[in-house]
Amino acid sequence: MEEGYKIIDHTADYGIEVYAGTLEGIFEHAARGMYSLITDVSRVENKKSIEFEVDGDDIETLLVDFLNELLFYTDTEGFLLKECKVNLSNNKLKANCKGENYDSSRHELVEAVKAATYHMLEIKKENKKFKATVIFDV
Repeated sequence: MEEGYKIIDHTADYGIEVYAGTLEGIFEHAARGMYSLITDVSRVENKKSIEFEVDGDDIETLLVDFLNELLFYTDTEGFLLKECKVNLSNNKLKANCKGENYDSSRHELVEAVKAATYHMLEIKKENKKFKATVIFDV
């Protein structure tokens, strides 16, 4: 499988499967995949940067906390993500994300993602590549 993500159906929620050659890539593609549920990411421009750090007990917790931190910026500032660069070290993450705030004249909100969940959460290495599954509460 190539790097990136694909949307998966899950009962009343949505999820994504993410593929990457690195753990950092898993986080970056997961962020973009999550935002593809929210809006048409191709219409989002790099007008604003947000930087933040997240700590986690393990890599799975770190992924959920990272995605939920992004949703916090969406809920409080209207931030929509275009791209994100992540650095991981010892269950600590530093993120530099670019995008812009929601503009009703240019962005259609498709789905209200409430949170990344631990349900079916998995990050594993297969054939020298990483694969993750994340389910979102919508």
